[in-house]
Amino acid sequence: MTIRDIISKKEKRKIVTVDGNVGVSQAVAEMVSAKVGSVLVLIENSLEGIFTERDALKLWIKGESMGNSPVLKYMTSPLIVTDMEDSVENAMSVMSENNIRHLIVTEGKKIIDVLSMKDVIRAHYGDLGTKAKYLDSDYEME
Repeated sequence: MTIRDIISKKEKRKIVTVDGNVGVSQAVAEMVSAKVGSVLVLIENSLEGIFTERDALKLWIKGESMGNSPVLKYMTSPLIVTDMEDSVENAMSVMSENNIRHLIVTEGKKIIDVLSMKDVIRAHYGDLGTKAKYLDSDYEME
């Protein structure tokens, strides 16, 4: 299975971008609004990085004020990309080796999508559509 196969089956979403000078809180608001786990960061209209929910959590854990600090200060760069013809197995390996959950998908020099770990797992193992037993049960904490 290739990345192209995953992209063709997944729900189409707009690729969310922010300017590198946008405040971290605005970048997080953009992610929440679009229901995505990352935004691509542009500096002078050039793709320079990615800011993810994990990046935001690192700031929160450190107790740093996120507010108006520019997202370019905290983005992940350089970007790790994959091609549409790459295999799912290779994408999983790249994500695992680099401890990342988002891959930029390109075709030539064009950005096609942002592939999440959830997309890869769903495609590789199938969307089972089941819930864990404890989610449907009425267990009580003691």
